[in-house]
Amino acid sequence: MKKTRITLCTMTLLIAALLLMSCDVSQAEKEYGTLTINFSPEGNIFERTVNPEGTAPLDIDYYKIRGTSPDGRDLTEVRSDSNSITINNLKVGKWDFYATAYNAVGKRLATGAVEGVYIHSNMNTINMSLDTLVGKGTMNLGFTWATNQVTADTLFSFTLSDNAGTDVHSVESVSAATGSYTVNKTEIPAGFYTFQASLIHDGVQIAGYTENIRIIEGTTSSAAKKLVIGMVVDQVNMEITDGTDKEITGAITSSVADPTVGGAITLTYALTTNSWQPQGDLVYQWYVDGKQIEGAESATLDITAVNGITRYDVIVGTTDNPALGSATIDIKIIPTPGIENPVPEPVHE
Repeated sequence: MKKTRITLCTMTLLIAALLLMSCDVSQAEKEYGTLTINFSPEGNIFERTVNPEGTAPLDIDYYKIRGTSPDGRDLTEVRSDSNSITINNLKVGKWDFYATAYNAVGKRLATGAVEGVYIHSNMNTINMSLDTLVGKGTMNLGFTWATNQVTADTLFSFTLSDNAGTDVHSVESVSAATGSYTVNKTEIPAGFYTFQASLIHDGVQIAGYTENIRIIEGTTSSAAKKLVIGMVVDQVNMEITDGTDKEITGAITSSVADPTVGGAITLTYALTTNSWQPQGDLVYQWYVDGKQIEGAESATLDITAVNGITRYDVIVGTTDNPALGSATIDIKIIPTPGIENPVPEPVHE
């Protein structure tokens, strides 16, 4: 009987202990939660222009994440090799989380933050955008051009501007006689920049180059560019005005619709391209059956007596270009058949 009482007491204590442990676990579940962070790097931060040096320098290799808890029990910095990480045993309450993206050689590319995240006992998920660039880098750009196409007073100029259009580095009034120039600048804040290089002769740009350049932390962005004299390598809006004379089209009309033999008519040439005005005054030259008519140099031609089938041509142009068009007309006069001065019949005696 005594052994039985001891066994029953022991079982009672075990059950009580289990109940107490269950309460502790339930209480712990209410005090801690789990968080999954999904990283979303901003696309325009990682576009390519003039690239920094290295293999895939703009590709994210890993992230580092840290957090600040409501009671000062901060999250020690942890690393994630993927775009998502799950963190367990976070104290219930409001947290601030910070992340930094690195490339394969450990250079910072961008940072992001999400503050005021409330962690509760259930699974929590947030999306963190990495949209802030950090660090400083170096730019090294080399330009060359043909020395036999420049003169002693030709100048090379260069400007580097940020996204707001503010100049952060300028080189002006440098002689172009050497045929080359290298622009080197250190401690440039990470980001996108636009550089413009040009050759200027007598106030006129004779060559140029415009491009974007990406700067990242602790890395040199470099390129070698050749300035082609005679053209500007850039987006340029050009309006081209054609100052040359175009083909002239027109037609000849007759003052008499059905002329008769020996009658007088006037031929007149008129433009049919009313929407186009020639450069300068028009000049004319008339021809009859392929032969030039001396003095017939106006838009009209007077014919005093017509007869048979005759071809008239006119060549039309301007004082600078006298042969820009032509026109032809055939004047047809067909005599009526008849007998003139009949021969008397012989008289037979």
